[in-house]
Amino acid sequence: MKLITDRWYSVVMPILQFLMGAGQFFILWYMGRGILRGDMTLGYMQQISSYITMLYSPLFLVLELFAQARKCFRLGRQDI
Repeated sequence: MKLITDRWYSVVMPILQFLMGAGQFFILWYMGRGILRGDMTLGYMQQISSYITMLYSPLFLVLELFAQARKCFRLGRQDI
């Protein structure tokens, strides 16, 4: 069981973190270009950034919860 969860964690977590980081980069890049062109204001950029944070925060919490549960299961299986 440990091998399965470790393998799953080592494959899925980097992919999810990369996708979230790439999404944030794309959004900031797009908004930065809009600000430089004058199509967007800094306030609008802050508003969208706040919405993205609200979207990603629960996902980060779920990933952290999974990591903590994995550690607990590993500690529970150790011989004392």
